[in-house]
Amino acid sequence: MKNLFQKKLSGINKSKFLLRLFFISILAHQQINALAQDSSRLRISLLTCSPGDELYSLFGHSALRVIDSNSVTDHVYNYGTFNFEDKNFYLKFVRGKLPYFMSIEQFEDFKWLYQSTGRGMTEQLLYLSPEEKISIKHFLTENSKEENKYYQYDFFFDNCTTRLRDILVKYKKPVLALPAVRPANMRFRQAIHECLDRGQQQWSKLGIDILLGAKTDRIMTASDQQFLPENLMLALDSNRSGQFVASSQKLYEPDVPAAKKNIFTPLVFFCALLAFYILLHFSIGKKLPLLMAGFDGMLFFLTGLLGCLLIFMWFGTDH
Repeated sequence: MKNLFQKKLSGINKSKFLLRLFFISILAHQQINALAQDSSRLRISLLTCSPGDELYSLFGHSALRVIDSNSVTDHVYNYGTFNFEDKNFYLKFVRGKLPYFMSIEQFEDFKWLYQSTGRGMTEQLLYLSPEEKISIKHFLTENSKEENKYYQYDFFFDNCTTRLRDILVKYKKPVLALPAVRPANMRFRQAIHECLDRGQQQWSKLGIDILLGAKTDRIMTASDQQFLPENLMLALDSNRSGQFVASSQKLYEPDVPAAKKNIFTPLVFFCALLAFYILLHFSIGKKLPLLMAGFDGMLFFLTGLLGCLLIFMWFGTDH
């Protein structure tokens, strides 16, 4: 009886193995046929780069990599380029009027730049038909021309990541249904704070809150969430309209030490300033009224200066 049971069990396991082998062979055959029928000879992938230490790199970066076997090229199409030598660079940057543009770089140069600054890179190979690849490549080529490559950057709605998302949504058929990857009713401010808190960027968080203002309190839609590179990467992996990411791999993953907790935060600074002012007032306020008046004047002057800055940011910039 026991031997009979073992024989039946062995037969079942063998059947399962053969069934799995059958399905694997079908999938492999389909992949081979797909490759054989890909007349475009293009390979398009999304590159997602991890955040850096500079203010402009705190939220990561996205770019498209296009390998063209016809012309034997391996290019990265990058919408996050701006010119440091632009006339009045800092003024334009602060006012939100600095033109960004799309640049084309050799992949190895692009990869080296991020490796040299200790930033990781993930590549998602995109599942596209030959026609879709050709259309995307044609669009990128046209968009890289001098008369087409510049655009008015918007931190939330028109940046290096949303531009790539829009291209993929435009040319992928059926239309991509990219899902939300963050909690419902999450606001832009919360998403920004989440990124900055990882790197202990408390002062940057204060500055961004002041500069970007009330529009950061808008609740994000699923599409809005993709202004962050990491969110677009996750959304492509979770696409509801069928498989879109053929494969994913980490091209470079640096050893990132845990961010050191910064004790000197804005909260600590302003609490210390308040305590110092109260102590100063009660200790020498009556003895040295002129000194106290001078300190008050400086405090009011700085507060007024901050108010002028806020008015300028609200009415004199595009933020």
